[in-house]
Amino acid sequence: MQGSATRAVIVNDDEALARVLAEAFRDDGWEVARSSDQLEALGVIWLARPDVVVLDLDLPDVHGQVLLRAMKREPDLRPIRMVVATGYPTILGAEDRMLAAAVLREPFEFDGLLSAGRGAN
Repeated sequence: MQGSATRAVIVNDDEALARVLAEAFRDDGWEVARSSDQLEALGVIWLARPDVVVLDLDLPDVHGQVLLRAMKREPDLRPIRMVVATGYPTILGAEDRMLAAAVLREPFEFDGLLSAGRGAN
């Protein structure tokens, strides 16, 4: 495995895409958990204490920006790298962009996603 990150949480309600993203991280040696909505994601993140969260903005229960902001307000979760992977990156304002370690436009290259996860972007 490259880099020091070992755990990722994929937050995406598109089951097929979430599965592909999780597989890419697993193939790179990461432990991966998945979630499809904000409420579930918060529980998974608290339990997994991941190094990175890959966040889609278009979640069924709330906009992903809400989860991004909530995590950055919580001192225990603040150090987790947040990588926003979305088809609509322009809807993030400058303040929210600064909360994310990276903002990737779908479709993206898996190497770029993995690099962002490792903090090498």
